[in-house]
Amino acid sequence: MILGATGVVGQTSKTDPTKSNPDTRAIMDTLIDSFAEVLPLSFDMKEFSSKKSKQTILKSLKKLKDNANILEQHGKIKDKNFGFVAKSLESDANNVYRWFEKGYYDEAKFTLHNMTENCIACHSSLPETAKFPKPERFLSKINLQNLPALDKAHYLTMSRQFDEALAAYETVFNDPEIQPANLIALGSFTQYMKLSISVKSDFNRPQKLLLNIADRPKTPRHVRMLVLKWNKQLETYEKSAPFGQITLPSIRKTIEAGKLEMEFPKDRDGLIHYVTANAMLNRYVNGNPSTSTDMAEAYYLMGVTESLLGHSFWISRQDFYLETAIRLAPGSDFSPKAYALLEESLVSGFTGSAGTNIPDDVSLLLNDLKTLIDNAKKEKS
Repeated sequence: MILGATGVVGQTSKTDPTKSNPDTRAIMDTLIDSFAEVLPLSFDMKEFSSKKSKQTILKSLKKLKDNANILEQHGKIKDKNFGFVAKSLESDANNVYRWFEKGYYDEAKFTLHNMTENCIACHSSLPETAKFPKPERFLSKINLQNLPALDKAHYLTMSRQFDEALAAYETVFNDPEIQPANLIALGSFTQYMKLSISVKSDFNRPQKLLLNIADRPKTPRHVRMLVLKWNKQLETYEKSAPFGQITLPSIRKTIEAGKLEMEFPKDRDGLIHYVTANAMLNRYVNGNPSTSTDMAEAYYLMGVTESLLGHSFWISRQDFYLETAIRLAPGSDFSPKAYALLEESLVSGFTGSAGTNIPDDVSLLLNDLKTLIDNAKKEKS
């Protein structure tokens, strides 16, 4: 993908961040090897927690930790999005090692399995351009048939077996025993749409699924209306080919189309528009070192789309996108909006039955960003 002076983005091999950078590919291959050594063992808790296996597993976890540390350092010279995921992966790998070393095997397994969310976050954001890593390196020792269908789809996505992952999702979503009203509320349903649209650039495949849901006798009227509306949106984007030439105006137009469909913030009527806009934005910013106001706005809009599409409790890129937008262009018209959305996200995240307890480092972050915006406003005036 190349950003020219006109701000137009076209798809090239650069949409695969490892294809244009052999160093990244080599680091990822080593990381994958160490991940593949230890992940299958964690599915057998008896083996995972046995004293006999501890030193062998600890050695593999150290290799995973060290390789994740290398990737995190390498990520600093890549685009910000890649760097964020690499840093999150590094943090998780270090935590897994510490938990396991201390004998907290349940905590280590929990963190290791959720660590795969970092892989999903990266693999599901850009178009499929290469079949790597080889799937068997991840899954040869994991019996997917013993896993729940949605977990199976998760690990297939992690190993970049996207067609198989989509088929696994469709098996679940086409199950007549599942209530359609519950189905469309699943975060995995949004993930399915992201795989189809962002990774496969395929607006046609989900249409058959949506029509099947609409045709079920027990589908409630409001669900039927919603999926038929989504189907219409998919038909429109299939004809318009939104990934051909991507500009900020075309992205804004796509988001605006989603807003027009929505009557309240979490209204799902605009889902297809927001998934499409998110895919356009990922293509726009990927591999682009620019720190211009346009790039800052792209990160802001990514934060906006992610606030509606994000469903992982483990890794959330919304806050990262919003902070990045503010730091790149604190004097922009959108930076106060980015700050308001970020503050709302952070405050709600630290609010519970015991009240609101914001950690000191989060308060410092918000104060820092607020000062940046205030100072930029003073300089302007």
